[in-house]
Amino acid sequence: MRSGLSILNLVMMAALVTGGGVGAALYTGAVQIPDVELADTGAWGEVTGDYLEIVTTVHVNNPNEFDIDLRPVSIAYSVYMNDVLMARGSQHGENIPSGNSTVDISTELLQSNIADWWVSHMENDEVTTVTAEATVDLETAFFSHSIDGIDYTHEIDTELLPMLEKALSSIEDRYTYRATGLDIVDPEIVIRDTSAEWGAITRDETELLLTLDVYNPNPYPLPTPEFVGQLEMNGVQVADWDAHDVNVAQAPTDGVIAPQTANQITLGIALDHDAVTEWMTAHIEQGEHSTGTLQARMAFTINDQRFYLPPRGSLHCEFRFWTAILEDQEQRMEDRGCSFRNVGLMDEEAHDTGETDDDTDDGEDDGGDGDEESGGLMDGLL
Repeated sequence: MRSGLSILNLVMMAALVTGGGVGAALYTGAVQIPDVELADTGAWGEVTGDYLEIVTTVHVNNPNEFDIDLRPVSIAYSVYMNDVLMARGSQHGENIPSGNSTVDISTELLQSNIADWWVSHMENDEVTTVTAEATVDLETAFFSHSIDGIDYTHEIDTELLPMLEKALSSIEDRYTYRATGLDIVDPEIVIRDTSAEWGAITRDETELLLTLDVYNPNPYPLPTPEFVGQLEMNGVQVADWDAHDVNVAQAPTDGVIAPQTANQITLGIALDHDAVTEWMTAHIEQGEHSTGTLQARMAFTINDQRFYLPPRGSLHCEFRFWTAILEDQEQRMEDRGCSFRNVGLMDEEAHDTGETDDDTDDGEDDGGDGDEESGGLMDGLL
């Protein structure tokens, strides 16, 4: 990284030299070179739905008793995130007063490039390298000169996938239902294990793959459960799916889970990049802070009777995270836990048609103790 102090001092010197008499004074040592430094890497300025401003403050100490005219000098700035141009702007020469002063340089984030950055961020395992570059141009009646190579680089990362995976794991348990009016043993279903990974990434969508290991302990086959849900970030719905929208990448070919058999079911869910752009604007506006919520519910039907999983309300998980693209703060994730709520997924107003058995811990391969592992989630089932 080239020092902004040394580069800008060279520019100051060049500008002074072009000043005729001032240049002569510099040559004789009568003029002292000002000290120039960046206060920080930049901060967010005005943030609206259409405009995201980056403000960089330059501190100048002019030890001379007179002002210095830098009108021939212009400074151009660019910000890249994983080599995707995200901001650009310029500031023309300022009159530097005697003593201490500051110069604010404004650039604009290119919101139209947020989707391209998101693709690069996902393809790079949720890691982004942020690079700020500057070029100084000096234009006079006698000559022109450019100085580049002034840059600053830092790295940011997010951990959305582990947080989503942890939220999904809250549904792992053994569920028992009372089959009213059916000449069958009360049905049970076990979610043994869950996992998540990023799938195909295109210019328009990011695929989230959710895999569930589902065990059927009954003496009769069970239909493959339907799955609905939604993912919100700062109130922006970045993914919303029902049974017809989900791409089932892996499931039993005949649509049923055989008795005393486990099957892996992989569901592909699309995150819309237009919504991601809207969410990132809100993320920046709130100081690079987001609150995310994952809501999900499954259902299956036996002889026209509907059974829900979880039986009473949808799984509702909340998490928060902070980034440090330009904010001076710690990058971190915070799990806010999960609960069961009626939030309008599937036919939740009719959940009484499928009741739960109070005893959810008996039998083999119960998928873990839902009460302890999920932070008291089973309280919502009883």
